[in-house]
Amino acid sequence: MQLTTTTKVPICTDREGIQEGYIRININVDKKDDISKTYTIKTFDSIVLNKGLENESTTPKLNRYGQPQEKNYIKTYEQFDSEKEDLKEQFPSELIGSELDDYLLQKGLWVSLQNDPIYVYGDQWE
Repeated sequence: MQLTTTTKVPICTDREGIQEGYIRININVDKKDDISKTYTIKTFDSIVLNKGLENESTTPKLNRYGQPQEKNYIKTYEQFDSEKEDLKEQFPSELIGSELDDYLLQKGLWVSLQNDPIYVYGDQWE
């Protein structure tokens, strides 16, 4: 699943001024651990170049240490089970089984990301 800002957001501020661009966050369920009863959801941020044009592409968004901007989120089975029914109502799907769980995990993180000011002015996502 991917989320992309609908407006440009500040990416970097330096002596050349403010660099703005569109951000895309890829969200993937990385692993399910039955021993620790946790899900690991990985996010990877990119800068979208030429958004909406024929030659649209992405480049990795680097963090302040020059590494790709990635983050792992851990959710326990118990946490997911407690929000699962609400997510099913919010995001109806014909998926079943583990595919439905993966979809709902991603949507649950999407809801969390929308409420988290990750990027200044980046509160509009598609």
